[in-house]
Amino acid sequence: MKRLLVVFMLFSVPALLFLNIWQGFRFWEAERYIARMQDEQQQLFEENKLMIVNIAVASSPSRISELARELGLEKTDQQDILRVRIPGRGNDG
Repeated sequence: MKRLLVVFMLFSVPALLFLNIWQGFRFWEAERYIARMQDEQQQLFEENKLMIVNIAVASSPSRISELARELGLEKTDQQDILRVRIPGRGNDG
């Protein structure tokens, strides 16, 4: 019985030590993965903020007016607009 306990201890202690090291390695890998994902998330967040600013600048009325002038476009009067209604097309209202 004592001999069986000694053999069990001889095999279980190194096995538990190996499992502890392996678990530490897995934790370290998970930690690195999370850090990479956080960096990528921060980068995407910054790109998104920049895109929102660019959209706001590009859609501002002054920018649109400037582009219209560059393209030679002119603002039309209400009396120059002809509205055509097609019955049954859902644009009756």
